[in-house]
Amino acid sequence: MNEKICNEYFAAANGFSGFRSYFNEVFNPTKFDKRFIIKGGPGTGKSTLMKNIQNAVSDLVCECEVILCSSDPKSYDGLIITSYNGRRIALIDGTAPHETDAVYPGFIDELVNLGECWNEFYLKSKKDELLHLNAKKKKAYKNAYNLLQFAGIACDSACSLHRIANYKFNLDIFDNNQELNHGRNYKFKLLSAFSKDGFLHKKQKEFEKSRKISLIGNPCETQIIFKKIIEFAMTQNIDFIRYPSPLSDDYTEAIYLINQDTLVTQNDEQNEKLECKKIVLSENSELSTFYNNEYEQALKMAQNEFNNASINHFELEKIYTAAMDFSLLNQKYKSVLNSIYDIIE
Repeated sequence: MNEKICNEYFAAANGFSGFRSYFNEVFNPTKFDKRFIIKGGPGTGKSTLMKNIQNAVSDLVCECEVILCSSDPKSYDGLIITSYNGRRIALIDGTAPHETDAVYPGFIDELVNLGECWNEFYLKSKKDELLHLNAKKKKAYKNAYNLLQFAGIACDSACSLHRIANYKFNLDIFDNNQELNHGRNYKFKLLSAFSKDGFLHKKQKEFEKSRKISLIGNPCETQIIFKKIIEFAMTQNIDFIRYPSPLSDDYTEAIYLINQDTLVTQNDEQNEKLECKKIVLSENSELSTFYNNEYEQALKMAQNEFNNASINHFELEKIYTAAMDFSLLNQKYKSVLNSIYDIIE
């Protein structure tokens, strides 16, 4: 795939409130000419099918968006392709926890059931093992989400102890000589995820030539500055896009100031830096440090539980993969690919 036309991001996240999904926004059926909704168990080839489609149509599309799995960023949750003739097609992992069903069957939505390619008798012979692994995986996720909820409480408590200093917020982030539009705030594109490997950030090629400013500080300090930037931008009618944090929709991961072609991120030492400690003050540094430490510890423990869930998921995948008839799976792939060719050529 030509990298210059392909971006990777997330449409779901593990956060303080549990699992949250933006699938309805990202895969809005009215925005596509065709949606292939793929069903099947773990290890049945959903992600592989999407990767193979991506490679097969690489020369026929002008834009490609890879939606990564927030629990395993090596896997695809979805693929969006836009052809040179303007046709938009989505392939979607339609299984839990972001279960997706056909909204407009027949003329936009098509179900691709990979369950038709497995040996049901083999899976039934593994029933006890499958139930045991699913229970262990579910328990690990429950533990992880409980820990993330605790991390959220600690982070919010620490933030309540901070305030912005008497600082004239007139950074040269903003160029008020530019023609300004009404401020906008989009919340459907996640640039990061939190999983067994901790935080994973996907850099967007659309920002490669943009000016980049990084807020340096702890989560409380950076969030207070982000809120100040948003407040300033909205009062000045500066056109911007907000990217939410994977941990909370109320937290900000990055802000793109459109007219200024400036991306404001956090804790990236390679960018221009804004030291938050110079602007944000703590009303109780000892208590704030305690809350921040609890937050960090809870994240580490949640990360470990996500790893436990991943181990059990991998064992489930091995069983389902062994049950698959790959000749039938290849027929499914060719059928989807031919349908896509008919649309984009």
